Amino acid sequence: MIERVVVDMKCPVLLSSLTADQRVWGVAELDDKLFAVFYRSSTVAVYDSSLTQISSFTVEGLKDPSDLAVDRQTRQLYIADPHSRCVWRVAANGEECSSWSTGQVEPETLSVTSSRLLVTPYWGGKPLLLFSAEGVELS
Repeated sequence: MIERVVVDMKCPVLLSSLTADQRVWGVAELDDKLFAVFYRSSTVAVYDSSLTQISSFTVEGLKDPSDLAVDRQTRQLYIADPHSRCVWRVAANGEECSSWSTGQVEPETLSVTSSRLLVTPYWGGKPLLLFSAEGVELS
């Protein structure tokens, strides 16, 4: 289930919610659109601000997304795919996509800051990875 909540430190208020047919594994928001990825699905669903699905697109090759992050500057979505040991970079309109390997690391969660992508490994004990927006590993 996806829920949209207005957070007030005194009393959070539920604005709307939706129930998806699949388990939601990651969400990110860009330009009043909510993007969602689902358990073992190559589909990215796009919802408007009232959580009505307005479109979807398929990322060919995406096997098992675990998280989704957005870079507001480049208008790109990043999707962690631990099964394939890679990160997908997808244009917000779904028209362009590419991926890069994370080596032996299974990416679990993503965070975008200053046009850099921080990748948290699926299992503990492995170092965090830092990539440029183009997929070049940074030290």
